[in-house]
Amino acid sequence: MKILRTKTLFLALLLVKINVAAQELITFDCNGLTGNESTVSSTTNHPNLKKAILQRGSGLIGSKNKNRFNAKHWSTGDIAQAIAENDYIELSISPENRCTYSVSSITVNIQKSVTGPRTIAIRSSLDNYSTSVGDAQDLQDVTNTQQLTFAINHAVSSIPIHYRIYMYYAESTAGSAGFEGPGNDIVVQGSTISNTTNPILGFLSENTYLTEPNTNFITSVPISMTNFSSEITVGIAAEANSTVNREDFEILTTELTFTANGTQYVKIALHPDSDIESETLGLVITVTSGTVEVRKKNHYIHIIDRERPLLINEILADPSSSKGDANGDGISDTSEDEFIEIYNASGTAIDISNWVLADAVRERHIFPAGTIIPVEETIVIFGGGTPITVPGMVQVASSGNLGLNNGSDTIVLKNKFGTEILRQEYSVAGNIDQSIARELDLIGTFQKHSEIASNPENFSPGRYNTTNRSFSPTIKWTGNTDENWNTASNWLDSTVPQHDDIVEIPSGLNHYPTASESIEFNSLNIKSGASFIAKKDSKGIVNFEQNLERTNWYLATLPVQGEKIKNVIRNHILATGKNGNIGIALYDKTKNKWDYQTVNSNKEIKQAEGFAVKLASPGKLTLSGSVSTASVTQRITSDSIAFHLLGNPYTSYLNLGTFLKDNKKILEEQTIWIWNPTASKYELKMAGTDSSFQIAPSKGFFIKTNTQGTITFERENQSHLSDTYEKKTVLKYLLPLVMTLIKQLLKLYLRRDVPQDLTMVMMAPYLQE
Repeated sequence: MKILRTKTLFLALLLVKINVAAQELITFDCNGLTGNESTVSSTTNHPNLKKAILQRGSGLIGSKNKNRFNAKHWSTGDIAQAIAENDYIELSISPENRCTYSVSSITVNIQKSVTGPRTIAIRSSLDNYSTSVGDAQDLQDVTNTQQLTFAINHAVSSIPIHYRIYMYYAESTAGSAGFEGPGNDIVVQGSTISNTTNPILGFLSENTYLTEPNTNFITSVPISMTNFSSEITVGIAAEANSTVNREDFEILTTELTFTANGTQYVKIALHPDSDIESETLGLVITVTSGTVEVRKKNHYIHIIDRERPLLINEILADPSSSKGDANGDGISDTSEDEFIEIYNASGTAIDISNWVLADAVRERHIFPAGTIIPVEETIVIFGGGTPITVPGMVQVASSGNLGLNNGSDTIVLKNKFGTEILRQEYSVAGNIDQSIARELDLIGTFQKHSEIASNPENFSPGRYNTTNRSFSPTIKWTGNTDENWNTASNWLDSTVPQHDDIVEIPSGLNHYPTASESIEFNSLNIKSGASFIAKKDSKGIVNFEQNLERTNWYLATLPVQGEKIKNVIRNHILATGKNGNIGIALYDKTKNKWDYQTVNSNKEIKQAEGFAVKLASPGKLTLSGSVSTASVTQRITSDSIAFHLLGNPYTSYLNLGTFLKDNKKILEEQTIWIWNPTASKYELKMAGTDSSFQIAPSKGFFIKTNTQGTITFERENQSHLSDTYEKKTVLKYLLPLVMTLIKQLLKLYLRRDVPQDLTMVMMAPYLQE
């Protein structure tokens, strides 16, 4: 009977409704998250409450999505299945000592994919998650923000309560959903009191991060009072160790008087300055009259300076020989794993093409054409190796090493005109087998990375030092396991891309992705040397890159559908010649000559049709469109023997032997002619001796036909086997071809024109200066 009375009393307590005005107890704002963080702390919380935490149930998988706490693998069944599979996100609330609280409602902003969950419910630890609090609510089948409020009405509690947010009836376990929206993404309303005899007061949060404004700016920081008993006055002042210059701020609210429970705001005016230093303003509360218990006494406003467009956030000068694999290529190398992490704090993307990175000894790296650091992201430069597990932009030192001194060194970044943009000196970074990193990202001082309490790692290239989350929203393929697109372990942070994700496939890997099922993404960036095969529908923009290492002519084709010649002209700096001609030419097979284009050209490039391209300086050829998922054909209309310029229309490799066999009925020779830009000569690739040769994505080549028909590029002939796009050596040529080339070179020298000889039209274009 004693136990029964205790249970009855507890149940009665749960039914009591507190007659106190509801207020915000806890808020979460997911702005700035990458989406797949394992836990997230509350943005603000009442002084009577400890930091609240969000975390996923074991059945869910984190899924990258910028500015969202996100997950996939939501249950496709009902809530019973969701409970059995642990498909929930848990919100944990705990009171400070001698405090109690009640929860009246929870408001959430949800965003989901089209195949994500369609119903949401909340349960609590008070009854071991056996019943829903408030009614379950339906989610609309849309991808924009949906705001839902759940009436909780839980009575006073002095113990932690865990709320599990279940989402279920997903159309697919690949569908995602999470918390994202304008302003606060989760708001917990309720009331709280303290059982201490003193009032309690404090800041609602510990940190605010701001980018220095271009004009005078006022920001507000909340202070909350609870358990009020008598009038309290507090002063607010700047901490003596604040790094912000005194003339750059003004505390407009230097005193607050509380005559009741509630929240008031400290207003601070910030003034832009001309220096290039990020700064911190520390605020401290001082009680000037009355008695109050101050629980959150300090607040720090971190100001990132826009006038310092680029800054170095982390340096690894002395990698460990055994635990120093910072670039993630599987090898710890004391030279190759050195790195410098540069952050873009300018507020806009910065083009650093042809800029120079140097140390105190000499130049170490020249950034190639097309190097653009996105806003609020990083680029990491390694000494060498093949960086794999590093998020965001990554490059390897063009000089072959960074040569960072362990004792002290000076890192200098200069623009293409030689103007110094950034200078960073450091003292001791050696004999520690780890990086030196800013203890507060972007604004703090450098220290040993392992001594950053919130993330005691040896290094974190491309990631925040304090949280280890990526600066970049891009999901990067690593190919650690196999070629399956949907295998989570093949992706950085084990996150399979969703419909709104930016995806990157880098080069230098053991495995490249094959999508055997339909997939969606926002954009897919395929780096030079990488490959991708889509066997089913693939929705999203594909950006295919090919490095052109010289200013010679290259033969190419479109490895994607939908690209236009006007886009190719607009997106590249092409070589120029006489009569307005530029470095792009189509092959006119009816006239057996090159058709040079001008800046106003708007001709169509058909899929699998080749063209010649010449950049003004070495750089990247970038072609955008949708990936080909079916076999591609090219109609041949000539009955006579003729040459045709074609190319590989896929973002993957094609086997030459299979291609020639598939098309042998209309080919005059079982041969293709590939232009070698290094030697400015053609190479023959023939069915017998070169049947295993792999034609690279976007690579153009000539064929010779003798009748009408269709050239077919079979979808099933795709592979991830590779061969060099730009050959470094010249193969042995047959004597007839050599003689023909000599004749055509002589014609070119005498006439300064394109050869007309039907027997050999594959001369590289000649763009007259």
